[in-house]
Amino acid sequence: MSLLNKGLVCFEGYEVDRSCWQLRWQDEQIPLNRKTFDLLLYLIDHRAQVVTKDELLTALWPDQIVEESNLSQHVFLLRKALSRHESRRKMIETIAGRGYRFVASVEIAPPEETQSLVFQERRSITRLTLEEQIDDQIDDQIDDQIEAEPTALELTSQTEVAPKKITALSHRVLLAAGVLVVIAGLGWFGWNQWQRWLDRTGGPPVQVVLAPLAGTTGDTILDHTLLDALRMDLTQSPFVSVVPSTTVTTTLRQMKRAADDPMDAATARELCERTNSQVVLNGNLARDGQQFLVIEQATNCVDGTTLAAARREVNKPEDLPGAIDKLTETLRQKLGESRRSIARFSIPIADADTASLEALKAYSQAKRMSEQGKREESVGLLNQAIGYDPNFGSAYYDLAMNYSSMGDNAGARKALEKAYSLRDSVSPLMKVNITGRYESIVTGDLYAAERNYRTWIALYPRTASAWNNLFIIQRSLGEQAESVVSAQHALELRAKNLGLYSNLAQAQLASGDAKAARATCEQAIAQGVDGDLIHMTLFLIAVAQSDDALLQAQRDWHTKHPDSPYFTLGEGELATAEGRFTEARRFIDQGTEILRHQGFTEAATSLTKAYGVNFIEAGDSSDGLALFQSAPIDPETGSEVLGLVEMGNQGEALKILNDELSKRPKDTLWRSWFGPAIRGEIALAANKPLEAVSAFEPTRTLDGRSNEMAVRRGRAYLASGQPLLAEAEFRKAIAKPFLEPVALSKPFGWLGLARALAAEGKSTQAADAYEHFLTLWSRADTQAVFLNQAKQELAALHGASASR
Repeated sequence: MSLLNKGLVCFEGYEVDRSCWQLRWQDEQIPLNRKTFDLLLYLIDHRAQVVTKDELLTALWPDQIVEESNLSQHVFLLRKALSRHESRRKMIETIAGRGYRFVASVEIAPPEETQSLVFQERRSITRLTLEEQIDDQIDDQIDDQIEAEPTALELTSQTEVAPKKITALSHRVLLAAGVLVVIAGLGWFGWNQWQRWLDRTGGPPVQVVLAPLAGTTGDTILDHTLLDALRMDLTQSPFVSVVPSTTVTTTLRQMKRAADDPMDAATARELCERTNSQVVLNGNLARDGQQFLVIEQATNCVDGTTLAAARREVNKPEDLPGAIDKLTETLRQKLGESRRSIARFSIPIADADTASLEALKAYSQAKRMSEQGKREESVGLLNQAIGYDPNFGSAYYDLAMNYSSMGDNAGARKALEKAYSLRDSVSPLMKVNITGRYESIVTGDLYAAERNYRTWIALYPRTASAWNNLFIIQRSLGEQAESVVSAQHALELRAKNLGLYSNLAQAQLASGDAKAARATCEQAIAQGVDGDLIHMTLFLIAVAQSDDALLQAQRDWHTKHPDSPYFTLGEGELATAEGRFTEARRFIDQGTEILRHQGFTEAATSLTKAYGVNFIEAGDSSDGLALFQSAPIDPETGSEVLGLVEMGNQGEALKILNDELSKRPKDTLWRSWFGPAIRGEIALAANKPLEAVSAFEPTRTLDGRSNEMAVRRGRAYLASGQPLLAEAEFRKAIAKPFLEPVALSKPFGWLGLARALAAEGKSTQAADAYEHFLTLWSRADTQAVFLNQAKQELAALHGASASR
């Protein structure tokens, strides 16, 4: 029997009530879908044991074959729901290689109305028994002596009951009840059939390639605008997903074709096959005086057969966007989308975006400029669009994204704040886009952003960008295993995307599955999705596994592809982590120069300052300061403010920190990562190690994102005279080598461990740790500060041992 049948289940301030299928935290109801709630019940009921994944799959999905990732997703959702308690202790423990266990202390409260319910049940049973006795007596009595019709059955004087009267009344009541039941049944059946009709689909969801429109209105800009309007309408659909224009451009480049070349039927079908799509949408525009005709036809990618077609005629250009709206609805229905879905996810362009054709034309031009990397031109056109329509929410959103890409964080925030204020006037898809970016960029509340992206996925499960945005947030929060699931979903929806392959492989590596990460990269190469990011990821895998053959193979590839910035910068990071500063500087200068040449000036500038901070932390202050001071710091970038502390400018760093926290009090990284790190390093610089220990404490909640803070906490414990606690932190840093294969946390974790063990008097273990560090830095520059310190400390350790 389930525990919840016996009463409420309470643990850590949570309350589970099966009678109304609710999970509550204090006075707050926590929404859970049915499958996640079933998982919670099963884990609680079997809390005394480890529940295997196979057992859970069988219990939750009986007689079904589902992937293990479905279970992982529900475990993740449940853990998120059970994360409000102050202790932050996980309620569900993962037992490696086995399954899960519910570890909270459970209290079972008896239901308040148990006695009342039992009494009511007994009374009901008694009444049924008495009525059966009366009916038997009526059948045996003679048919005479009828008095006035009784108003109730008197159980103590059964001889006064009029059998015929009661029987006739009973028949009339039963007949009337029967008629009502039939009417209700017919009503229910009709309503049920109506709902099924509304929900009926014509098959599985489809992915389409949107080909350029043939013909013209006589206005090239209007021609492009109509195609973009069709794309905007189609992207509202959770059933029909459109291959992004950037993916189309990239795929055409792989096909050795220019994006602006006319697309014939054969090219469209090849493009469709390369993007794993099912349908090509070909359109045609025709003009006769002031009349316009728009035709769209959907064809099967495999055999070219026509699947659907729609056409609209209008008498003036201003009516064309409305015609596109109607045409799109027809296409969606003919492609198989249900009527309910179309009604729910179809907001006309005039309502969802803008009623101004001129604003829509400027917006369409801006998107084309943005896709070509012409950010400044795009910003100018978007401001034109906003000038035509000051309430154009989608234009404000695109303006924010362009500002963000240009490194103008203040401009991006201002535009996003305006877009967020207009979010109820845009389409559902644009609304979740705006909300997610607002939470991640303006408020910085990554947990709120994560919830929003899950809402987005619930509405549009076939949108790769939604899964990818969720992946990015999860990586930022250190949720590596969960990010693997999101990256897999994104890649399934965009199977030939190089960036998504790289994301998945790096998430798999960070979660500790180097074998799966390598298989993902090799699969990408086998499918012709090859490039800098893939080989940079294989480079990281080789370093993490100490696989010299794999490492050499990647370096051989790099020799043939010298203009690969991310591989070059990866070599620079590895050289820094090994104390090879001269080589590192050369790689970093080369990599950032390639980025600038490719048009990524802002990224190159930001990375240069980041590597400068690494140099300073690794002991090369002169080169580090030169890199870090090569451009003004960005006060909204926490790592750069932390760099101010590293270079000794604690006062300015603290002022910036307080300003940022006052502007964005909910910012996850400022509150739980950069802020504590800045305060902790300032305390260490002031020789206040106990204050540093306290300051670093909030970083634990995000330890999954990096080994960096474990090393910082270890240094603080060591400085405060607590080597045992320092040892534990340094061991955390070296226990996850796959998380950051080329980061400084790897060698400095070993150096810190050696120093902690030496302070504990564990000379042999300390010497082994020193040797491990020296092996990692065996090729370091001879003047490297930490190299020489480690050698001196190890020699002193050996000398002390010899004297004993």
